[in-house]
Amino acid sequence: MLNIQSMSLGVLTLFFTLFVCPAAQALQTGMPDEKYFTTDSQRETRSQSDQVILDDLDGLSEQGKEGWVVLEIVIAEDGGVERATIVESHPPGVFDERAMRQVQNRIYEPAIVNGQPSRRTTREIITFQLQKSVGGPEMLRLRTKFRKQLDRANTALSKGDYDEAAAIAEEMEESFAPSLYEQFYIMHLKANIANGKGEIGDAILYTQRAIDISTNLLDRPTRAELYKSLFALQLKAGRIPEAMLTFETLWQLGTLSPDDPYAQTYAMLKGLMESNKPMVYTEELSNACHSCEETKGMSTHVLYRDTFHLELTSGEIDRLEVSCDYNWQEHNFENEMTIFSDPAYGQCKVNVYGEKNAGYKLTETWANSAEHSQR
Repeated sequence: MLNIQSMSLGVLTLFFTLFVCPAAQALQTGMPDEKYFTTDSQRETRSQSDQVILDDLDGLSEQGKEGWVVLEIVIAEDGGVERATIVESHPPGVFDERAMRQVQNRIYEPAIVNGQPSRRTTREIITFQLQKSVGGPEMLRLRTKFRKQLDRANTALSKGDYDEAAAIAEEMEESFAPSLYEQFYIMHLKANIANGKGEIGDAILYTQRAIDISTNLLDRPTRAELYKSLFALQLKAGRIPEAMLTFETLWQLGTLSPDDPYAQTYAMLKGLMESNKPMVYTEELSNACHSCEETKGMSTHVLYRDTFHLELTSGEIDRLEVSCDYNWQEHNFENEMTIFSDPAYGQCKVNVYGEKNAGYKLTETWANSAEHSQR
């Protein structure tokens, strides 16, 4: 935990809703006419169209609606979506908003003109299919069972019965090979269970996995809510440098204003991090080390300053890895060590390996505090 100026940072509730998920099945309904795809590149795009499976609990799914949307997309020099417009959709207007959400956060290949990235325009089809149409009756039975298990787990969570919720989550994972959206629900459930039990390290891990799984499934505001949850958990765990990096990703989504409480918290932390005051953390090797013996553990700490001092407080530590963007070092651990990482190495983190639940104190400083204060 961070031990500076007795800061108190509350944790915000993990919550967001999954809207749509992709699938590899073709929609068995009418498709747009060829007139909408006038160039070879647009025809190629059509052959690579996306399919979206509508959630069983979705209102449109309950109405039995399926369809498609043709979009014209202006791709910027950096590959981001500069503008997307609806060319035509069927049924008209039903899936337009969903289709726009589906593409707005994507990164495409820009055009290359004279060796330089340039803007280009393309067209894309997003098709929408009812989940019950995918995989036949057996898959529908399994997905219905999954929904019931998820409801049971959430009921157990609401009652504070975390062991029961964890048992159901394990059963859900073992029932069948889940789709991406079901994997997301499981990771989100596990994050809530871990947070409720006070196992913040595990809650962070499962939230990060949920983000990785659902990167292409969520619209921008919904992704922002997930990053807010991760930011709050990292603050609760005292992982300030990691929280700073999470916020920077959150800010890039463009959903926050400078007056937002998250932005104000980040500004306060940034001022603290850039000051000359030592930053002191107390940690333990609570994470599983997959390549180690069962009795071993590890911990990862993202470094913000160029020098850190690590001192053992309990148990045994075997070694340290300092992993940077452009450098990697390994050190056998002594009772205490001070290590400097050249700023030219880029962003660095230290991985600490040793006896499970061994404790240590890590202090971050600047190698030349006087020089830093003049920057």
